[in-house]
Amino acid sequence: MSRASPALDLLTSGVEDREYTDAKRLAVGGRTVLIDAKNGCPAAPGRQRPGYVSNEKPGEPGSGDMGSSKISCFTTRRGLDLPYWQLFYHVVWATRYRERLLGPEIEPFAHGLIRGKAVELEAVVFALNGMDDHVHLVVSIPPKLAPATFIGKVKGASSARLSQSGRLDQLFYWQEEYAVFSLDAKRLPHHVAYVDNQKIHHARATVIPALERTGEDQKPL
Repeated sequence: MSRASPALDLLTSGVEDREYTDAKRLAVGGRTVLIDAKNGCPAAPGRQRPGYVSNEKPGEPGSGDMGSSKISCFTTRRGLDLPYWQLFYHVVWATRYRERLLGPEIEPFAHGLIRGKAVELEAVVFALNGMDDHVHLVVSIPPKLAPATFIGKVKGASSARLSQSGRLDQLFYWQEEYAVFSLDAKRLPHHVAYVDNQKIHHARATVIPALERTGEDQKPL
């Protein structure tokens, strides 16, 4: 993973005093990004409401240009002391037999199901993208959930709801296997940028093979 880009001099920072009742905060590149706890997405540029502030500039989210800075990921609730944690993962999995089912009409819906289940499990989604036969997810998973449990719940819920949606003329299945990589805060920006630019990397043949392995299911003859 370190071959993909120069080392980024990023340091973790502690929890600041300000409380957020409906958001999780990510301080990146000298700017403040709030991750909405309801949908796992960065706050829209200029969005203002009580307990929810963003000074994000238009066009910045998803650019991957995070620079050298401090990164913090935490949750706070009024009147509660919660554990501080930084657990970052890059998860990759494919459709069963690598069927190309996640086309332009299906992908946004499938990704919405994945993101929704992840947020329901109190994870923070930093990046979600992929191709028509596989998905990349960069996520912070709370310590109360083992990564295998989290991935199983996300895959199970999203495949079931996609099958039930009637958007495909067949039942939908993810492959049984997956790949998961643990990250530190120093490497998080690179993985976010890699996932945000998935389609460009595949088109230009600049993918990182180690990050594209999923443990393939073999289609029966």
